[in-house]
Amino acid sequence: MKVTIYTECPTKDYFNALYHLKDINIELIDSRFLRSLLVKILKRKDSWKNIWKSFIAPFTLPFKDNIIISFAPYHSRIFYIILLKILKKRMIYHTSWPYWKDKYVHKPFLFSKKLWMNFLNKMPTIAVSAKAELELNNLGAKAVQIPHGIDTEIFKDLKIKKDKFTVLFVGRLVEEKGIRDLLELSKELSNINFVFAGSGPLEKEINKYPVKYLGFIKDKKRLASVYNQADLFVLNSYKTNNWEELYGIVLLEAMSCGLPVIATDCVGPKEIIQNQKTGILIPQKDKTALKKAILDLKENKSKREKLSSNAKQFVVKNYNIGRISNKWFNLLNSVFKK
Repeated sequence: MKVTIYTECPTKDYFNALYHLKDINIELIDSRFLRSLLVKILKRKDSWKNIWKSFIAPFTLPFKDNIIISFAPYHSRIFYIILLKILKKRMIYHTSWPYWKDKYVHKPFLFSKKLWMNFLNKMPTIAVSAKAELELNNLGAKAVQIPHGIDTEIFKDLKIKKDKFTVLFVGRLVEEKGIRDLLELSKELSNINFVFAGSGPLEKEINKYPVKYLGFIKDKKRLASVYNQADLFVLNSYKTNNWEELYGIVLLEAMSCGLPVIATDCVGPKEIIQNQKTGILIPQKDKTALKKAILDLKENKSKREKLSSNAKQFVVKNYNIGRISNKWFNLLNSVFKK
């Protein structure tokens, strides 16, 4: 089966369980032609082939079937997407966004909201979170939850012995990830190593603090090794007007590697973590609570071991890529093989 993914965010990790299926031929198309072109010219990234596919996609998609549409709510591309629905293309909508009434990535304009409601009506939909599934079904979609999955054969506990207690962050280096609080704590807690991996606007600022910065790590096996060299993983995200931590693939990776995790009570972490059982949930923008949770786990080895054991079992049971791939496979067969 050939499947085309048309998206404004062409991140393969969001579809890794789909790529895991052997009999599925996937074409991933970035809808942002101008952005891709600028990145190619200025940073020499991406290929001319991908840029060309992005440019001609609006002309070629009407001749394709088995299309996965992945855009944030109220994106202006709905004026084109609704055409695909009129042409009766076999489509599945994919999203992690759980808010359709009061929080917007793209604010509705003109007739976009009405067109989105028309598009969602009876549309087979994959919602990453349970909250998104509920919201979409209330809007008339035929939504099922299929969360992100991870390869638990790569992200596993390697039983590495550690020396100095190490706190790890992996992700985009942006304000809303709560990085500043972690950086400040690196000064206050000199007996703890703080390690950062990722890329983003705050890269230069990180180098001003007594932390270890590893840069962006693309290789999954190397990333798994980085998790295994830490004692604790922290995801200190907080909500903004147009963003929230909607899931947390890095949480799953860390938990699968046996790391105790601390995360804020954003919608994604709240669905993944069972507080005090598979991890620790703290309030957003609460540096005091974050510091207390870090110190508590540092001093309590038995609690760390309990969280680690529970987390590994939980991820293997619920989020391993084989299990999630089967959910994708069943939905693809029900929608695309009619």
